[in-house]
Amino acid sequence: MKRLIPVMVILLLISISFVGVGNQVEGLMVDSSEIVIDDYTIAYGYCRYDPSGLIQEGPVRFHTDDPGNVTQLWSTTSPAPMTAGAWTYDGWFCFESDTGELWHIDLDSGYMIEIGGGGAHLNGLTWGPNGLLASSNSSLYEVDEDTGELSLIADFILPPGRKMGSISMDCISHSFYGVEYVDDVLYYIDMETGDTEPIGPLVIDIDCNAEFECAHDWDDDNLYLSSKGGLYKVDTEIGECTLVGEFQGGAVISAMIIEPDRFYLPIGNFSWTPWYPEPGDAIIFNASSSYHVGSKIKRYEWDWDNDLVFDENSTSSMASHTWNEEGFFPVTLMVYVYESSFDTQRYIVRVENPSEYELSITGPRFGKAGPPLGYGFNTTIPKGEEIWLSIDWGDGEQTHYLGPFDSGQEISIYHSFEKTGNLVITAWAEYGSGEYCKGSLSIFMPKTHIWFMNWLNRFPLLQRLLEVLI
Repeated sequence: MKRLIPVMVILLLISISFVGVGNQVEGLMVDSSEIVIDDYTIAYGYCRYDPSGLIQEGPVRFHTDDPGNVTQLWSTTSPAPMTAGAWTYDGWFCFESDTGELWHIDLDSGYMIEIGGGGAHLNGLTWGPNGLLASSNSSLYEVDEDTGELSLIADFILPPGRKMGSISMDCISHSFYGVEYVDDVLYYIDMETGDTEPIGPLVIDIDCNAEFECAHDWDDDNLYLSSKGGLYKVDTEIGECTLVGEFQGGAVISAMIIEPDRFYLPIGNFSWTPWYPEPGDAIIFNASSSYHVGSKIKRYEWDWDNDLVFDENSTSSMASHTWNEEGFFPVTLMVYVYESSFDTQRYIVRVENPSEYELSITGPRFGKAGPPLGYGFNTTIPKGEEIWLSIDWGDGEQTHYLGPFDSGQEISIYHSFEKTGNLVITAWAEYGSGEYCKGSLSIFMPKTHIWFMNWLNRFPLLQRLLEVLI
């Protein structure tokens, strides 16, 4: 048996291997594509103009119950003014105001992709039974989502001098509505023949030179109209409009869609390690948690400098980037299933040097993967501070923003390790106005059965030797 001990130690040391970083992030990383603020219906639109100057031109989001609170999706300059919006299972589509070209807008970042087509001045866009439908003053068209090309379905049958504006289909009854903007009247439209039937006056004056848009909400089965800085509900029995509220700052909103179904869209998501990178660190970004129902993500693109010009693209879900100075850096991921089916996700990566305070980790230096092991976390941060603890367990699992804890207390946390080999637990304690300190502990999870651990416990000197070597 004595001869076996050195051999077993050598084999144990040979079996040490470094385990890569993980891909699962828990805690306060929020996926904006899954945000539901209260239980209100979310609508999207394109801000053409805000008299108050608070909202830039570009894609926005608001609630149908609270149009006075508008959120900008994209804070940079929009590439082109948009009008006439609709959603399909591939996302949010709209027309460029002057050219009639079809564009695709991401629901999270507001990133806009030009598709093509054009050549007609278009006022309306809606989802139809067989795809997108568009309207001009006088005609109804079918729209190819992939190219933007138009195919004439029929000319509207309207009284002389009347012009059709925005159109919308009731997603429940498949009734097809249009807003005629010379007399300000709501119409039924026959999607096959272009024949129309007046329902009744809107009882509001639509400025034919201003933007207006109607959209149906299949959640509450209401038709909404945005016009002249306000959001209205439209009574589809008589045509009359009732003001819900003014848009924030009196903003003019076009290309409106309501409560789009995102089930068939891909979902982009990513994590990174180290969680608190320092200047010069090679930060590993992992987008393997992105997914699409029924298909695979085909391409990953990364924007490192917050201009929505993607600097790197790959078929791999992994990427690496380094910043050499401290700061807060927005990182945007775009994932594609195919060209007209994509999603973006954006997180802020903070790059900063740790403070002078220390964080120590105590607990088992070696053990068995599977059963929970307890570790203590102590800092030298002065008493009276609240701290938040984030931990990279070294086995692919990360835990973020546990707390708050008092700076003077020892924090005890249990973890079940999923991997074996040589691992490093790294922890960060955030306090004050965002400062943090860090600490680490090397541990070893051998690729052995429990009998070996029981045997090793009989040799304290060997345990100490292994702790020095790890």
